[in-house]
Amino acid sequence: MGPSTWADEFTRAELSNGPDQWVNEFSTERELHSSGDDQWVNEFSKLHVNDWAEEFGRQVDEGVLGDDSADNWATAYDDFVNEQVAKRQSDASRGVYVFSDMNPYVGHPNPLKEGQELFRKGLLSEAVLALEAEVLKSPDNAEGWRLLGITHAENDDDQQVTVLSCLVFCWRINLYLYC
Repeated sequence: MGPSTWADEFTRAELSNGPDQWVNEFSTERELHSSGDDQWVNEFSKLHVNDWAEEFGRQVDEGVLGDDSADNWATAYDDFVNEQVAKRQSDASRGVYVFSDMNPYVGHPNPLKEGQELFRKGLLSEAVLALEAEVLKSPDNAEGWRLLGITHAENDDDQQVTVLSCLVFCWRINLYLYC
């Protein structure tokens, strides 16, 4: 069967059956297979679950999830937050620098240069993160500590202990290196 024969056969079949044949075949197949596919929809709709949030609230109110489970979750979360705040305040009051969590600049190839560039652009909070990454990477970098302290001061950081701890680290490193 050559190419012209196939094309002629296709054209004759298309003209004799028309586009409606495909629609009819598709509809017939769908009707045959749809009864099983829609079974889960019918079963789920019989459950009469209006809204998952309402259902969850009802279960909490009825104590299905345990006694005072909602209160326990809230209390545990509040305790965790209070512990974290107390730890940060305790560390800061002792002059220990408290690094930011989830710093996107950790692992950056040159966080010092990035911090300087961000400082020049006026993006001080971002510059703090980049400079923190630098002093984490190179704790003996006096310039990194100095710039970190200056950036905190320029950023009007309310915790003067943070600025002072950075500058004290810088001073200690310089004292060690040059004496």
